[in-house]
Parts: sequence; structure tokens; C-alpha cells
Amino acid sequence: MQISERIPHGPGLILIDRIIRYDESFLEGATMSHRRSSHPLARKDGKLPASAGIEYGGQAIALHLGLIQTESFPPPGIGLLIRVRDIRWSIHHLDAISDELVIQAFKIEHSNQLAVYNFNLSSAAGVSIMEGQLSVYLQTEHHRR
Repeated sequence: MQISERIPHGPGLILIDRIIRYDESFLEGATMSHRRSSHPLARKDGKLPASAGIEYGGQAIALHLGLIQTESFPPPGIGLLIRVRDIRWSIHHLDAISDELVIQAFKIEHSNQLAVYNFNLSSAAGVSIMEGQLSVYLQTEHHRR
């Protein structure tokens, strides 16, 4: 299964390279995209600020929602990040990590219009890089005008 089939991001904007595992309430993925010279969130000097980790968390949520879609919860169209809470990070630049990044998303709440997740970014060696909570408004076909 292609990640691009499950999230609404275009080519070059998909930051998660692979899914490690998932179930109804959890997703774990991995990536080396933080080392790409053409990273879409890198500053002009080529550095990737730690705050870009929020986008990794958001994409993990989008991917998880795309994977667990059902009739009761159809696939969301566009998700709008409406709250960023309790964000903590331990480094200044994600590109300083030479290992793969591991992204985990833990579902707390999910309805037709809202998803709330805790997320964690760590190095493949297990060093915690960022954690926090994201709330996403889910814009379905019915709610678009």
C-alpha cells in the first residue's frame, strides 16, 4: 500500500516513508525525509527546525485516519490543525539526527469532525526528540461548501 493513497499530501510533501505498524488506536511510522536536501520545511540555510516535527505528527494522524477509515468514519478530506498542545522538544534541528526518525501517533478522541492525538518523535536509537498533542478538524465532503 502506498502512503500517498492514504493522505491528501502531494508529491514531495509526504514526510513519512514507511509504516512500521498500526491498529485502531495507534500508528508507528519511520522516515529519513528529515535528511533530504529538498525538504519542503527547511529554512534557506538548509536547516530543518525542530518545530517541523509538528508536521510529522500531523501527517502521522492523517495516515492513521486514512488507514482506519470505515463507513462510520469515512476518510477525511482535508484536516485542519486547530490546536497544538504541550509540545516539548529536545533538539533545535531535526536534520541533526542521522538515524531514521520514528513517528508514533496515539488516538485519544475521534469523531466525524475531530481527531485528537498524542504524538512522539524519536530517533531509531530511541532518543526522544519531540512529543505533544494535536487536534485536527476533519473536513469531510459533507462539510465542504
